[in-house]
Amino acid sequence: MLNARTGENRLCTDQEKTEDKSTEITAVPEVLSSSDITDASVSTDAVGTRTGTASRITDGGGHYLLSVKGNQKGLPEDAKCAFKADQGRHLTEDIECNHGRTETHRCCILPAKGILSKEHLPAWEMRQS
Repeated sequence: MLNARTGENRLCTDQEKTEDKSTEITAVPEVLSSSDITDASVSTDAVGTRTGTASRITDGGGHYLLSVKGNQKGLPEDAKCAFKADQGRHLTEDIECNHGRTETHRCCILPAKGILSKEHLPAWEMRQS
């Protein structure tokens, strides 16, 4: 199940049923299309980190915060180097107990321009928010 939630009160505003991670990729655009994201900050896990997702968010008037994980060739290395050079702006931190462990989720942002390598920047340049 893919859920769209508001950040402040964590209310679920939209849902798309998915069978696995591969269909979650196709569910993200459905949720974005059916939600008013004007002036919203939209975040997603790494499966949603795609240029098409970023375009849909900016086309809908929103801003995106997309996760970077090891399955995106070269992006994790760019991000690690960037955060070593500049800590970024700390936005939020959530601590949850899930699956028998404590997880800390920290959100910090840096602008992509000036930190992504020349190899990766062209794919993201037109999707600034």
